Amino acid sequence: MVDGLNTTVESETVGDNINYKVNVNTASGASLGVVKEAATNSTVKINEDGELSVDLTNLNRIVETSVSYTVSLKDAIILGNANGGHVNITLPNATPENKGKRLTIKKQDGNENYYLMVFGAIDGLSELYTALPYSGWELISNGVEWKIINKF
Repeated sequence: MVDGLNTTVESETVGDNINYKVNVNTASGASLGVVKEAATNSTVKINEDGELSVDLTNLNRIVETSVSYTVSLKDAIILGNANGGHVNITLPNATPENKGKRLTIKKQDGNENYYLMVFGAIDGLSELYTALPYSGWELISNGVEWKIINKF
């Protein structure tokens, strides 16, 4: 792993521990390297010093809506405000490509007069609905349908 040119390892003793730092070249432009940041919507960022950080904005995208909305696979949390009328949320199809994708869908208002309705293949059902304030579901794709893993 260590060749002295492209990869180096540094160590530092702190008390009874040894901390290791692996230095690798990063990719830039058309040049390939060990690590390359995605061109758009990357969840892992690389700064000019080669340090990695997680961009939670892209990883946990939050959507707030008071109108009908079709969920994107980039979404993580959907907050539906039904104060002014019913809000319909349409899930993407569960496929082998999105197996393991988790979604949280929540009715984000105190009104009991209008429903938050979720449409898609969900645990053998074609829709879920709630009028209870601040209630919702956590769903996960098993590659065939969306499974309810939590109801709150």
